[in-house]
Amino acid sequence: MQTDPHVYVDADACRVKPEAVKVAERHGLPVTFVANAWLQLLGPAGKPFTADNIGNALATRELMSDLRAYGVGGGPPPFGPRDRSRFLEALELAVREAKRQRAGSLAASVSPSSMAS
Repeated sequence: MQTDPHVYVDADACRVKPEAVKVAERHGLPVTFVANAWLQLLGPAGKPFTADNIGNALATRELMSDLRAYGVGGGPPPFGPRDRSRFLEALELAVREAKRQRAGSLAASVSPSSMAS
């Protein structure tokens, strides 16, 4: 059973909370702010995390955090308007795709062939 699209936002580290809420509201979707949860979502620059890249992303984040703790290197690059724009575009596309898939699954569940039984 497929559920309706829902937007989950990392309450701890997300730098684009207002933007995520804006897109969700535009599509009439609920928004939930979560902390310490394992969910598939978009990174702040709009890059989706997948099973293939999440391990590397987490390892890199942990490594950079350790290096910063020892005074080596700096933080992530500044988060600018282009990053926000990329995130908004990627979120908009992800929401549209989720809604399209949901509409398709609903249509399939009430197709004429399913009503004939």
